Amino acid sequence: YCEPEIASVGLTEAKAAEQYGADKIKAYDYNLAGNGKSEILGTSGSVKVVRVIDGPVVGVHMIGARVGELIGEAQLVVNWEAHPEDIAPLVHGHPTQNEALGEAFLYLAGKPLHHLVRTLSTTKLSNAEATQGEIFHEPVSQSSRSGRERH
Repeated sequence: YCEPEIASVGLTEAKAAEQYGADKIKAYDYNLAGNGKSEILGTSGSVKVVRVIDGPVVGVHMIGARVGELIGEAQLVVNWEAHPEDIAPLVHGHPTQNEALGEAFLYLAGKPLHHLVRTLSTTKLSNAEATQGEIFHEPVSQSSRSGRERH
């Protein structure tokens, strides 16, 4: 054990690219700064999820205070070869650090919940502000599931 904690299961993004091809994988690195419980705890870090495109999650890698508590779900997802679309509809309570996993799975399933997008607009902002960029929430449809059923 260490501080910050490090928890990892499955392939790294580099190993997944080596095994499946860089064009066949997708990864999402969720910054714990956007997680309510992490803010309450005053911690930082990240949760990175690696998947095969249109395939299963092949790796989950985390760093931050108390992320060791999240490895159980990550291990199940990787070892059961679950797709992010399988996990996305499951509840990840608020405020918990477990939400970070849920948000990463939602993003990789094409249904991001709190994905931030940066844009630059020099017509609306001064030069100093334009270099910082605007941050806004991208509208996202939470409608249908992928249609892929697991038995």
